[in-house]
Amino acid sequence: MDEFFNPNPSSSTSNNSFFYYDSISIPINDPEHLRLQSQAIENMSNYPPWSLFSEKNPSFRESLESLVDEVNSLSIETGARNIDPRFGIYELDENPNFFMATQATFNNRFQPILGLPREDPRIFNGIILMLAKDQYGYRVLEDAIEEGYLEDIDFMFIETIRYFRELMIHRIGSSFVRKMLRVCNPLYITQIVSLVVSDLSRLLEICVDNYGGVAIKKLIDYVSMQEQRMMLVSALGYITLDLLKDAKGHQVVQHCLMSFNNEENKPILDVMADNCFEIAKDKIGCFVLQYSLSGVRGYSWNRMVNQIIHNVYVLSKDPHGNYVIQNVISLQIREVNSHMLSQLSKKFILLSMNKFGSNVVEKFFKVCDDDQKEVIVKEFMNVPIFLRLAEHPFGNFVAQAALMNLSGNIVQELVSLVMSQYHYLRNHHFGRNVLEKARLINSQ
Repeated sequence: MDEFFNPNPSSSTSNNSFFYYDSISIPINDPEHLRLQSQAIENMSNYPPWSLFSEKNPSFRESLESLVDEVNSLSIETGARNIDPRFGIYELDENPNFFMATQATFNNRFQPILGLPREDPRIFNGIILMLAKDQYGYRVLEDAIEEGYLEDIDFMFIETIRYFRELMIHRIGSSFVRKMLRVCNPLYITQIVSLVVSDLSRLLEICVDNYGGVAIKKLIDYVSMQEQRMMLVSALGYITLDLLKDAKGHQVVQHCLMSFNNEENKPILDVMADNCFEIAKDKIGCFVLQYSLSGVRGYSWNRMVNQIIHNVYVLSKDPHGNYVIQNVISLQIREVNSHMLSQLSKKFILLSMNKFGSNVVEKFFKVCDDDQKEVIVKEFMNVPIFLRLAEHPFGNFVAQAALMNLSGNIVQELVSLVMSQYHYLRNHHFGRNVLEKARLINSQ
């Protein structure tokens, strides 16, 4: 191996059937050439070809000057320009032309000894991870994936599978993972899922990462077997509460709810049902909860709704929880709305004068049946109370919603009540808005 890894080749050959090595012309069929070829291939895993161009090879510095000259001579073919050791020829991150230069140099200088075809993926043995993280190297891997040769895909998968979690949260590596997922067979997908779920803390780290979250959502898209889904969702169930409170992590949970059926999502839905009140009050979690309540039915849904009904008054006054209550009202399930109205009995005046609770009362007027609306209005049919409501910054919107959404005798009673307080309301900043609505209805 000392001979192979201490090269000093001539810059050209006089005959295609000869390879010039250490200034000695060796016929291709020469036993010495065959010995070198066999020895090189045997030791590739221990001393991969890319290390020829790194500081790890003691002979690199000795041959650096001649290597630079040879790389520059290939600049027209490879598109590389102005390669110079001062710019770190062996550093991909610092020199964008490194890969093109070293690949061309390897193909022309060392590959004949190995006897490998020009496209043989083994020339990248040990370097795939580095290429997957490099913006220029990734393009080469992307082209190989697009070509779709199974041996190339198998080789890249074997080289990178142990590093998939690391690649998922890498700016460029994440793109490589997403490309690989598109061409991986079910067996490979199973291995990826097994790796990802093997460490819950790492899984959480990936899900809340800008790039990792996108990679996990892409993995969710490509899990086609029930066993794969069970493994993935079961693991996500343990970290669901943390994910629902994260700006990126909640997207992973929501993607599961969109992609899998209720039975497959049971571990996630059970956690949401157990912590429904806490999630409903969270700035981010409340949105996923709203989606779940709108698109899910079954035992977990019943548990979530029961918790919401039990805590409807507190949630109605909450900056985030009120959106969950409005979402449940919008489902227009009469029995559920009746239970919430019962829980809120004698509290509608207080809610109507609350910044967030007033939105909930307005939603009741816009969505519920007439007999359910009358339950609320009856609490308003008192002159002092109604005046307080009509002149309140938030309560006046509730009064207007009542006038615009009621019908029959009850709306006429309310209009009469408003008009009886004409002299008080017409000079009030908020009261005049309620008065205008009443005059509009009275004129019809």
